[in-house]
Amino acid sequence: MKKLPPTLLVALAIDLVMIATSLAMMIGHSSYAGSLRFELALDGADVVSYVLGIAGFVELSRRNTGLAATGLRIAIGAYVFGLAMSVFWQACTFFQPHWSEHTWQVVTSWAFFATSFLPTLGLVIATSQRHRRAAVAGAVVLIVAAPVPPLARLLYGWITGWKASITVQDALHVALTVAILLLSALLADGEPTREPRSAAYGLRTIGSALWLRVIAAVTVAGLTLMLMMGHAGEDAFAILKLAMFSGAIVNALSLVMLTWGALAVMRSGIGDLARWPIVAVAAGATWCLGVAAFQLPYTYRMLYGSDGFGASGAQEHVQALAVAVPLVATGTIAAIAIAIAGFAARRGLEKLRSEAQSKGTAFVVLMLVTVGLQVGMLPKADTLGSFAALTIICAVCSLWATVVIARLCTAAAEAANADPGLPTAKLV
Repeated sequence: MKKLPPTLLVALAIDLVMIATSLAMMIGHSSYAGSLRFELALDGADVVSYVLGIAGFVELSRRNTGLAATGLRIAIGAYVFGLAMSVFWQACTFFQPHWSEHTWQVVTSWAFFATSFLPTLGLVIATSQRHRRAAVAGAVVLIVAAPVPPLARLLYGWITGWKASITVQDALHVALTVAILLLSALLADGEPTREPRSAAYGLRTIGSALWLRVIAAVTVAGLTLMLMMGHAGEDAFAILKLAMFSGAIVNALSLVMLTWGALAVMRSGIGDLARWPIVAVAAGATWCLGVAAFQLPYTYRMLYGSDGFGASGAQEHVQALAVAVPLVATGTIAAIAIAIAGFAARRGLEKLRSEAQSKGTAFVVLMLVTVGLQVGMLPKADTLGSFAALTIICAVCSLWATVVIARLCTAAAEAANADPGLPTAKLV
């Protein structure tokens, strides 16, 4: 278990947490379908589970050869398919296709079967050569927990009631997740691959992602202030809408870069870079990315509803996690500073360590001030002047904090690219 990739452990843990949370919500309420925040948070966690699972299986496939590597590639493809299906369901929800109930049930049942069956099948194939008993046990779990839809109706069609059906379905999902965990552990006996140069590349990518966020924020904030002051011309509102939607796209792109950079740092295998803070960065950035991606169509509908989409309910989707997303993003970027501080301490780079600690603290304070002003004071502004002043303060604090960490990432990339030298000696 200790040799399993941390990304895969986190992916499976998130999967189990989502199941437990769904059951708790179901027990406490007759249905959680009306909880927009809950559904959006689960959608983001679903993306985290798939992305980190893909990264974990890629790492395992690099440690194995032959049939084991082939089976792990099947698991990778299954997780990619699951991620694609998650996006597909969101598109269906947004565009509301006029499918019949029978068609919808058929598509849903076969899609759920594929996303449940294929990952475990790949791991059964991967372990069949060296661990036959485990592979047989996994195959039995697979047949019972993820049967083909016609067989599933024979095995579980007698269960009636919405709560009973969901409970059985979640219990089978838990069995499959545990099987994936145990079978993956049997394939983790090899040494992790190491690409030391990818650490500097990953840190630079993270820094570039933060600079991209700065550029987008400056553009949107500047146009907003120009519109409020009445100095933006006749087409100010159209330009502002374009800037807001473009800013949302750039924000999603920066989260993609942030996730990619964190995974590149993980791939480096440098012992001086602690794994868990970097995994936290990848998980937090991916969750924010999932939420932002699923909110993007509703952002378009909110801004351009008169162009055919209609703005009904769009604002509720866009503002559903207005507090949670900035807080998770703050914790994600703070984890970068924690990882850099630990790296500098192990390398004996006292200046970089002190800089990471001070800049990380400043970032957290500035971002908490920004979130506090946006939530507590900005909605209560009763004059244009006070609203503009608070907007400027929020923008300055957020931009300053982001620039501080972007510069820190650049400095850390240079340190990671340098020769670590000899370890520090201690006199006893």
